[in-house]
Amino acid sequence: MASQFITEESPTPQRAYWEAVFRARFLELRGTAFQDFFSELMEFRFPDDFQRILPWGRHGDRKSDGYLGSQRTVFQVYAPAEMAAKETIKKIDADFAGCLPYWEEYFHTWTFVHNSYHGLPADVFHRLQELDAEQKLNLQVKQWGFPELRNVCFELEETDLAAFLGSAPTPQMMVDLGYEEIQPVIEAVARQRPAADAEVLPVPQDKINANGLSPDVAELLKFGMIRSQAVRKFLARHYDATLGDATAETFRMKYQELQATMNDPDGIFTALWRFTGGDQKGLAEREAAVLAVLAYFFEECDIFERPADAPAN
Repeated sequence: MASQFITEESPTPQRAYWEAVFRARFLELRGTAFQDFFSELMEFRFPDDFQRILPWGRHGDRKSDGYLGSQRTVFQVYAPAEMAAKETIKKIDADFAGCLPYWEEYFHTWTFVHNSYHGLPADVFHRLQELDAEQKLNLQVKQWGFPELRNVCFELEETDLAAFLGSAPTPQMMVDLGYEEIQPVIEAVARQRPAADAEVLPVPQDKINANGLSPDVAELLKFGMIRSQAVRKFLARHYDATLGDATAETFRMKYQELQATMNDPDGIFTALWRFTGGDQKGLAEREAAVLAVLAYFFEECDIFERPADAPAN
């Protein structure tokens, strides 16, 4: 049964948190780790239906990584460090040809599952379309990427989302957040880069819109802002007066590094969140601290762009 507590129109802090975790795992996992991530998701969503296929003996997995009986679908997962068209097409052709002799009588759909966040290269997509057109009327070839897997994920009930992606911070955790939870996150971030002279700028409230961040990311930042003043007070009282500037510089440099290689605002936020220490499965209280720290430095220093008409202090 699909979860009823989640809506796209009004993301909750918990939904926004799970969106960030899912995106982070999709972006970072490769090879066998990504295949395990896919299989675990499918087992949560189709517990009495999906079967992961493990390599065994000299025949391996018979070119199938998973089978969904009710939909007569075979899945083949491919998650390289970098998606190269020539190698990917070769992989598709070999896996499909190797799958048919053993599985053909059991499936109607062959689905290529991949880790390319922004979609497949044109040549790869074209080859899949060709392969689909070449088949009998009762056999289809499809592809699943980020949007398809995300849809499967957010059909899960809340309890299964927590089991799969980790418990999300609650509003009460944010209210109860104390200095002891904030301190290790701030100090860990500050240690990742040497301190340097950097201007720390106030952030206008329209910064979220100016950067094209999604409602889910906006909700996470607003959630973190509940306790951003606790971060301010902690830094003001800390024995090391340079800790705040050092951490701000760390964030600024990391943001610039990410901005040089990524053009997706939500992807940049996800990478900053993981850099800060996010996605600690089962440690929701620590996640609350991470969000508070991120929200504070989002407001106070130049991570993400200020609106064009905002004055620099």
